[in-house]
Amino acid sequence: MPTMKRTFATIKEYERALPAHARTMLKTIRSVIAKAIPGVEETISYNIPTFKYDGRIIVSVGVWKDHIGMYPVPSGSIAFNKAIERYKKSKSSVHFPIDEPLPLKLIKTFVQKNYDKKK
Repeated sequence: MPTMKRTFATIKEYERALPAHARTMLKTIRSVIAKAIPGVEETISYNIPTFKYDGRIIVSVGVWKDHIGMYPVPSGSIAFNKAIERYKKSKSSVHFPIDEPLPLKLIKTFVQKNYDKKK
């Protein structure tokens, strides 16, 4: 897994540091984000993949040993809050276990909520 000891300049560089399974998961998330927000800019911020639109951060994605963290968690509807309820979360992140299938529809909703909030 990427460590804070190494600095990444690009998301491709970050991906190359991941085990194959985690790399595939990150590529899938990148694809979901790109489809949800055409024209999204990919960059590295705080040493993790970050996705911006019109200069504003929409979401960041960190791949860790046991989970994939997405930051920040959008404030949302009761339905959205219920949908992320089963996942570990903090005030600003939600963690998807690395050993479970990604909830792609939920990730798309997560990204769109952050995008809509930034418009």
